Amino acid sequence: MNKISILFSGQGSQYEGMGKKWILEHKGIKDRIKQASDLLDLDLLNLCINGTNDELQKTEISQPAIFALSYAMFEQFCSTYQPNVSHLAGHSLGEITALAAAGVLTYEDGLKFVHARGEAMSACCKQNPSAMTAVTNVDATILNALMEEYEADKKGIFIANYNTPCQTVLSGGAKELAEFTKQIKGTANCIPLKVAGGFHSAYMADAVTELKGVLDEISINKGEIPVVNGNQKRFYREDDDVRQLLLDQIIKPVNWNQSLELLEDQGTKLWIEFGPKNVLKNTVRNSIFNPKVFSYDTDDIADLLEELKIVETRNSQIPNLIGLCLGVAVSTKNNCQDEQLYKKNVVDSYNEIRNIHDQVHSENRVPTQQEEETALGLLELIMDTKQISASEQNARISQIIAMAASTKKQAC
Repeated sequence: MNKISILFSGQGSQYEGMGKKWILEHKGIKDRIKQASDLLDLDLLNLCINGTNDELQKTEISQPAIFALSYAMFEQFCSTYQPNVSHLAGHSLGEITALAAAGVLTYEDGLKFVHARGEAMSACCKQNPSAMTAVTNVDATILNALMEEYEADKKGIFIANYNTPCQTVLSGGAKELAEFTKQIKGTANCIPLKVAGGFHSAYMADAVTELKGVLDEISINKGEIPVVNGNQKRFYREDDDVRQLLLDQIIKPVNWNQSLELLEDQGTKLWIEFGPKNVLKNTVRNSIFNPKVFSYDTDDIADLLEELKIVETRNSQIPNLIGLCLGVAVSTKNNCQDEQLYKKNVVDSYNEIRNIHDQVHSENRVPTQQEEETALGLLELIMDTKQISASEQNARISQIIAMAASTKKQAC
């Protein structure tokens, strides 16, 4: 299938006036951000419209503001265009937005958590002064080797984000980072980042203790859409301790590049970023070959909708195993003379396959393994009743399986 993956922006994507257009043009988005303002007793509505860079860069402000705006933008898009979303992912803070969008967290609980998370991380930045540096134009494997040779971990320097194949972000003390970057000058480009502290590292350890009690009061639900765990480079599972994973995320690196590769391997053909600016769109372009990727905030909506239409049209035209079973059931010659048996085993079985096919088509998805096995079993019953030889049955079943596998491969 040509799958659609949604990406949610992380901290650092904020900018002056980031919510003005959305709040003024969409009542639903305005209502969502006003709800957040009331819940947190923090005027996010005004900050999203009129907040200065200095205000929005504060961790305790930027996190709930980006969360609320990103969630509201996605909600408005889904309400208006009903896309068939396959996967959700987010960079750091954005992963919490993804969990809320999937229904694992409620919007209200997500807001409470990111507000507390921003305050706790801000406190860590003040108590344990630290910084971040982006290292570019060098492969992460080479950078890891350089850090091991330098014994960077002993000097308080850690990898915080694997953003793209050639962009890695480090956390550490400002002085220590400056000394290390001097050592690798000529091998890589190093850019100090304007952030409050060294996120996704041991410098944030105190925040974990602070936030455990907050998460204990938050409900965890079964998600409706798969969400990528950016640290472990896999999808969240039903048996995961989501609270612990959210705590781990604060002090462990974001494996964003590997998360994008995971989504590509799952068949993603259309990527859409929700949130301020287009930071994640650029990481996709630098990580995935020739992607169809859009920022809902900065790109022409007409171009996005045209690509969305193309993807959904292609998906509707892909012949799946259930459809192939229907085709064989209809085209197989009938040698059965028993009308009652024919109705029971052929007509009724065909209708069961048709019902499965229609449900899969209406939900715009691929059939599950159980649905495919059910359809094949019903087709065998149909062919048995029509008195088709065992050798011909085996040949037709094998052909269906081969054709279905081929179309799945082409779709990916």
